[in-house]
Amino acid sequence: MLRAQDSVTTLAGQALVSGVTNGAGTNAMFSDPAAIAVDTSGNFFVADSQNDAIRKVTTNGVVTTFAGQLGVAGNANGIGTGAQFSAPSGLAFDKNGNLFVSDTGNSTIREITAAGVVSTFAGVAGSSGFLDGAAGGAQFNSPLGIAVAPSGAVYVADSGNNAIKEWNVASNSVSTLASLGLGNPSGVAVDALGNVFIADSANNAIKEWKNSTGTAITLYGGSNTFTPVAIAVDGSDNVYVADAAATRGSRSDWPRRVRSTR
Repeated sequence: MLRAQDSVTTLAGQALVSGVTNGAGTNAMFSDPAAIAVDTSGNFFVADSQNDAIRKVTTNGVVTTFAGQLGVAGNANGIGTGAQFSAPSGLAFDKNGNLFVSDTGNSTIREITAAGVVSTFAGVAGSSGFLDGAAGGAQFNSPLGIAVAPSGAVYVADSGNNAIKEWNVASNSVSTLASLGLGNPSGVAVDALGNVFIADSANNAIKEWKNSTGTAITLYGGSNTFTPVAIAVDGSDNVYVADAAATRGSRSDWPRRVRSTR
């Protein structure tokens, strides 16, 4: 929520202009950037979905291609621009500086090391479905939001399957969080205790899966004028929501912040 002393500026890219150009500040161009994550040095990483690439934006606004080939979709693993993605739409760092990517068009989860080495972390490229089990053989369907818990567990909003998937560190396997009743979940976030917060888009709700009990509650929802598409949680348990419905009407009271009940 903006305060009087806050201001919004354009760090990189051009408003309402799409393209594939690298460069400084407004000389650079993106096409439908879908997610953003920040490393420990303050650099921004952008899932440039329609350009099928992961872009890096330094603190002074210089844009480069970190991984993937601008405008070329594919599923190849490799180093930096030798790798390929298809409509990447979710990003999250782990505590070791590895960047996890929801590679939506390939229905896979990819991992990028700090050195830019790209591998397929979970899922089977080009084979969407609903299958839990060993990470390499698991199946997703259009994964979107992604988050990494303090334990190292990775949570994925598996939107096409109306589910949240969890990758377990110890077993290197993927499982489904049960009894959530989701509809096209698009965003996921995790707090310091491992509780999972979900942007349940089709149900117009924010839900919380409590790690300690394995149960879910609805924090906010029920209004068809509320369409959460992305979510984040801070160290004080405040949950911040990007509400797509607020851009389609004149409502001024849409919830930008939802307080956790735990």
